[in-house]
Amino acid sequence: MALLVVIVLSERLSTWRLGWGVAGVGGVAMVVLGPGAALDSVGVVAGIAGAASMGVGVVLTKRWGRPPGVSAVGFASWQLAAGGTLLIVPALLIDGVPAEISLPAVAGYVWLGLVGGLLAYTLWFRGIGRLPVTAIAPSASSASSDGERSLPRQLLRP
Repeated sequence: MALLVVIVLSERLSTWRLGWGVAGVGGVAMVVLGPGAALDSVGVVAGIAGAASMGVGVVLTKRWGRPPGVSAVGFASWQLAAGGTLLIVPALLIDGVPAEISLPAVAGYVWLGLVGGLLAYTLWFRGIGRLPVTAIAPSASSASSDGERSLPRQLLRP
């Protein structure tokens, strides 16, 4: 992502930012990997492809911005709808149609869709619009750290 930012956005690359990227990857590895962990070539390729996809999306969102008149909620909604639509066919081919859908499953899906998806992406795209991409990259790498807490002043910052 750092090289893409330099090429597409002409932002300056610094060792400080590269160091934070490496620290983010190391932090996620410490949270996710256990003593018996082993690398799987399919998993490694999927991880690299996912990170590359996220990086390209962030850089292009920063370059092009939101379309005029589209709110952050609308922007996130359309992206989530497009991504979900793209995944319908592979999900049905791999998992098939569920035998039953319980009320707790629907509640969990609604929670993930509204809070874990729409709210999170709305805030994410708001941050992309206001910050340089190289400042966002470490956040993307470390966002899933277990036990990470934001300070109240971080939550209130515009």
